[in-house]
Amino acid sequence: TKKVVKDPVIEAMAAAKYFPSTPDRKIYGVELDGPQYEDYARTAGTLARLRMERLVKLPSFSRYPAEDQKTGMKRVFDKSREDARAIMLRKYKDLSRQALENKKH
Repeated sequence: TKKVVKDPVIEAMAAAKYFPSTPDRKIYGVELDGPQYEDYARTAGTLARLRMERLVKLPSFSRYPAEDQKTGMKRVFDKSREDARAIMLRKYKDLSRQALENKKH
């Protein structure tokens, strides 16, 4: 038999009915290729996971209404994706150049 491991992050997300979409395939209007998208999604997911673990462990978190918990989780995911976009622009110089070109137009 398989032992079911409780995951406080998944439980908190389910309780608040927060189910984030997958990250966009574009960064600042630039379409990511397969490996870039995988890198971006993995980076954003890792950042979100670490931050969500900290958030749900806060003693005050469980006392907030579900809507406020959901708002906090959304902020975590938004910030994680924002930080992942910045990491991608530093890592992939061609992506950075294309994004800058898009900004000029």
